[in-house]
Amino acid sequence: MTVDDKLLLYLSIVIPSTFSVFGCLCVISIYFRYTRLQGFATNIVLILTFLSFCESLSQIPPTILFDIDPVYCEIQAWLIQFFCLCTIMWLTNISIIMYFEAFKPELCTEKYCKKSLIGIIMISGLVSVIPYIFHAYKEIKGQCYISKNHKFLRLIVYFIPLWCAIFIIAAMFYKIIMKLKKDPNTSSFALRLKYYPFILIIVAMPITCVRILDDLDIDMPVYFIMFAYCVFMLEGFINCLVFGYTENIRRAINESNYYNLLVYNYDLNK
Repeated sequence: MTVDDKLLLYLSIVIPSTFSVFGCLCVISIYFRYTRLQGFATNIVLILTFLSFCESLSQIPPTILFDIDPVYCEIQAWLIQFFCLCTIMWLTNISIIMYFEAFKPELCTEKYCKKSLIGIIMISGLVSVIPYIFHAYKEIKGQCYISKNHKFLRLIVYFIPLWCAIFIIAAMFYKIIMKLKKDPNTSSFALRLKYYPFILIIVAMPITCVRILDDLDIDMPVYFIMFAYCVFMLEGFINCLVFGYTENIRRAINESNYYNLLVYNYDLNK
């Protein structure tokens, strides 16, 4: 792979990752700025946003552009694997939480959320160490990740969990949406859940194809790989649009702006 190809691939990673970082920061700032929005539902979204933020941030260091110690590439690959796995597991957990809220509310508690978050972090950490033990973290197609020589390991620790998560989330959200549609008081946040399985499939499909074609030793145009990276790295930004900019958030921002305008006019007329 030429230096120019590496630069193009890095740009296809860093630009959408930067969008995702700023999108996540916007949601986090809104959460802490408008305290009346804080609650059980927004708390679990905040955790998702923070994990997406860390996942996107871990993609930004230009490790592949410089001839530096391979240890740094291994560290970056571990961080990418860890936060990607945390994100998809927490998304799956959100679907389970929403299912409990809809059908078995007595089982869904904040205590469960805390325990599940700790469990997800521990499992993700342990799973992410496995490729490191086998020295599998290397540079691959312009990215620090699990090398082509460890195809089966790459499937086991990420792509199989990813697509299992997609099917679980789709099944859970389908049941939830069918029930919520019958409730006239259903919030816009709850109804937006129906978009997420499609978002996951859209962002996961190109990168999955790239990894499969790479495993089959099929040459791919660099622009196809760039497209796959770009779509995948935008996941955090899309999450923020779907989960972060809801009707309640717009209302809170508008009410706050209106209040600030009243205070400003009052000060002028004093």
